[in-house]
Amino acid sequence: MTADLSTAPGPTHGVGDTAGSLVAADAPSVVQSIDWLAIAPPTLTALAALIVLVADL
Repeated sequence: MTADLSTAPGPTHGVGDTAGSLVAADAPSVVQSIDWLAIAPPTLTALAALIVLVADL
């Protein structure tokens, strides 16, 4: 069971609302706008190569 906070009394703004009000509500965040599946394979390959190079020292 979850509480419905939409009808809670008092101010409806929080600490982070000042920064959030500058951006449209439906605008994706930076984290959501990155195609992580396109970045992951080359990043993992480079990380594995770096680990192998450091291990060979």
